[in-house]
Amino acid sequence: MFFGKSLNPPFRGDGQKNPSTKFKKEGVKQIDYFVFTHSDSDHIAGATHVIDTLPIKSIVMPLKISFTETYFDVLLAIKEKKISLIHADKRDFYSQGMLERKQRLRC
Repeated sequence: MFFGKSLNPPFRGDGQKNPSTKFKKEGVKQIDYFVFTHSDSDHIAGATHVIDTLPIKSIVMPLKISFTETYFDVLLAIKEKKISLIHADKRDFYSQGMLERKQRLRC
């Protein structure tokens, strides 16, 4: 993950209900790229709270659809906040610069 302020080590969600508390404790004021490796509820639980409480430039997530309430809540939050969405493929590898180039191409 790439943030406005890098976390060391990077924060990896563990499905906790309020991960934005960890971000704020670390001094994160904005998230540049919020990365979801997959959309299982136990991995994206709490994402809507982060989306609602911190400015996010882009979200990177796979195209694979999940039919859970949590997944649809996340998609709705992304749409409401008008956050740029970058679809990633499991074969993709990104560095921060590569994500920035891919985002520009999608605009």
